[in-house]
Amino acid sequence: MPYRIGMLGGGTVGGGVYELLKNEKTIEIAKICVRRLDKPRDFDAPKSCLTTSIDELLTDDIDCLVEVAGGSSGVVKDAVFKALKLGKTVVTANKALLAEQMKDIQEIL
Repeated sequence: MPYRIGMLGGGTVGGGVYELLKNEKTIEIAKICVRRLDKPRDFDAPKSCLTTSIDELLTDDIDCLVEVAGGSSGVVKDAVFKALKLGKTVVTANKALLAEQMKDIQEIL
């Protein structure tokens, strides 16, 4: 069974991550949460893979949330915190989020 990834963000970085992982046999990009479904994208994910709902992203049977949306509050913070509370692995390079929210993240862990 493949390792199922849910991605938050479908812009330049998200598209690059998708392209790198889409043909991996042991990984499946299950869902990608984006702001707008109608926005043209530089990558070719199936429409069924895209959602605008954080709840749909996190309630899908994903193993890991990959956060590539950026920002340190609002939707990004909420999604990361919800994922951690659900016991999901979270991967992010979001320095602002980590710097500003590390104390609260550590309390969740």
